[in-house]
Amino acid sequence: MHNKIDASFKFKDGLIIKHTYIFNLHKWVRQAMGLKDLLLGGFSFFKSKLNQHSNHLLEKYMNEKKLPR
Repeated sequence: MHNKIDASFKFKDGLIIKHTYIFNLHKWVRQAMGLKDLLLGGFSFFKSKLNQHSNHLLEKYMNEKKLPR
């Protein structure tokens, strides 16, 4: 899989406090899920669900590691 991503980070006390990234969701969906799901990448509900799921996984990880918010 090859995905071009532009990312920026904001650090405080040696820790990442903000991470912003931009990438082509259509290309990512095609590579990650196959051609049949390519159309999903264009729908706002798909983007929203992907964002919610990613945030959930991050919260779960931070809770398990007892990391500050």
